[in-house]
Amino acid sequence: MSRIAWLFFFLTMICSSALATMNLEMNWVELDSGLTVDDAVLNRPKSTLFPVFSAPFENAYRGADGKAAVSLKEPFVALASTQDLSWLLIEYRVSEKNNRIGWIRIFDDASYDYEHVRDWERRWDNEEVELREKRNQYLSDVSILDVADLLEVQYSVPMTDDPHGGKRVIRELKKGERAGGLFVDGEWMYIITKVDGKRACGFVPRDSVQQVRCATLKNNVLTVEPGIELLGMLCDTVDAGGIDYVNGGPVRAVAEFGMIQGCFLDEFNWDELKCVEKILLPDTLRVIGDDAIFLNSLEELVIPEGVEYIRGFSPFMKTYIKRLVLPSTLRDFSFYLRFTSVEAYALDERNPYLESVDGVIFTKDRKKLLSYPNGRKDQHYTVPKGTEEIGEHAFYIGPDYDEEDIEPVQLRSISLPVGLKKIGPGAFRGCDELISLTIPPTVTEIYENAFGEMYNLQYLTMPDELQNSFYSYWKNKRTGLYTGDNL
Repeated sequence: MSRIAWLFFFLTMICSSALATMNLEMNWVELDSGLTVDDAVLNRPKSTLFPVFSAPFENAYRGADGKAAVSLKEPFVALASTQDLSWLLIEYRVSEKNNRIGWIRIFDDASYDYEHVRDWERRWDNEEVELREKRNQYLSDVSILDVADLLEVQYSVPMTDDPHGGKRVIRELKKGERAGGLFVDGEWMYIITKVDGKRACGFVPRDSVQQVRCATLKNNVLTVEPGIELLGMLCDTVDAGGIDYVNGGPVRAVAEFGMIQGCFLDEFNWDELKCVEKILLPDTLRVIGDDAIFLNSLEELVIPEGVEYIRGFSPFMKTYIKRLVLPSTLRDFSFYLRFTSVEAYALDERNPYLESVDGVIFTKDRKKLLSYPNGRKDQHYTVPKGTEEIGEHAFYIGPDYDEEDIEPVQLRSISLPVGLKKIGPGAFRGCDELISLTIPPTVTEIYENAFGEMYNLQYLTMPDELQNSFYSYWKNKRTGLYTGDNL
C-alpha cells in the first residue's frame, strides 16, 4: 500500500441559491496507503489489544457483534486521526479476503483531549504547539479528519466498512436520508451516520449521495437546513493585531468529530446576505462558530434549544440584532460581540448555567457579568450588588463601529458595586461615550485593555493600591485610557 494523500479543492458552486443540492468536490483521500503502525510506532507491547469502533467515540457502533478489535501482534495501517490526536482511523486484516476500516483510541491523556478541556484561560497557541509536537512524534504521515458536509442519499444503498472488495454491510441507507460526508476516495464516499442509535462511519458509492446546501434563501428569509450541527467557520483562535483572543473560545474545542458543518459565506455572496431579514435555525444545531451570521440587520434572532456553545471572534459579524434569544441549553457565554450590536437579550429561565438580570447576562450565581447588550440606548447602568467580576469584553463592541453602521455603546456612566474584585481584559474597551468611572476599593485585579480606547473618559477614580501598578502602565502604553487627568 502506498502513502495517503490529501488533495484539498476549493468548493465550487454550480447551482443557484434556490437549489437544494449541488455537486461539489470534497476532501479527497486515497485509501490504498497510509502509515504502517506496529508496537514500535506506538511504544506499546505487542499484546496490546485495541477495541475497534465504527466512529471515534467510546459509545459508537462496534462491528463483529460488538467485539471488533485489533492487536499489535500484526502491523496495521493508520489512514487518519482526529483533531485531538486521541483516535486513529485504521485498516486491518479480518480474513484472507476481507479487511475492516475503523477507529481505535491510542491516547487517553485528557490534557490532549479537546472534549475534556474546558479551561478557556489557557493559551491555546502554546497548547497547539504541544499537540503538534506530539503529532509529529507519532503521526506525522497521517491526516486530520474533523467536521463533515451535509449529504442526502439519492437511492437506497448499503454502507460497508470494507471498500476494498468486502461485502460486509453495516446498514442500509434509505433514499432521502441525510448524513455527514467526511471525504471522497475514488468511487467511495466516507460518511458518518447512526446504526441502532449509535454513531457509525462507513463507505457508500460516491454517486449514491449528493451534497446539500446549508441553507435556502427565499423572500429574504434564510432557512438553515435540518441536519446542520455547526454553523459558521471552524476556527481554533484568532490573533488580531498581536492580541490573542483565547477567551473567544476555540470552536474546535467544542466541535465533535463528524459534526455536520455549514457556512453561509461558502454558499452566498455578500449582496444576498445583506438582503436577509430573518434567519431560521434548525433544532439539529449544536455549535455556532465564527461568521455564522454575517452582514444582517435582524429584528430577532432565535438560537434554538439544543445549541450548547457559541464560539469565536465574531459569530455575528457586522450584524445588528434587536433581540437575541438564547436557549436553556447554552452552556456559557464565551464569544465576542465584535462588530455586532445587540439591543436586548432574552434568556430561557431554565438555563442552568446563565442568568439574565435586567437583560444583562450573568453566570447563574450572578457573580460574574458576562455581557451587557451593547446596542441598548440607556446612558447609565448600575452593576448589581453581589457582582464580583466583570467578564472579558463584557461591554466591548469593537473598533471602527462607525464604518460598520453600528453605534458605540451609549453608556455615559456606570456604577460599580463595592465587593467587585476583578475587571477582565477589555471589559470596558471601546465604551467611547463613557465620561466617568469609579473603581471600588475592593477591586484587586484589572487586566490589560480593560479601559482601552475610551477616548472621552474624563474622570477615572481608582484605588491607591492600583494606581501605580496599572495606571502608569496604561498611560505609557498610550492605549487611549482617557483624555482627562484627574489622578
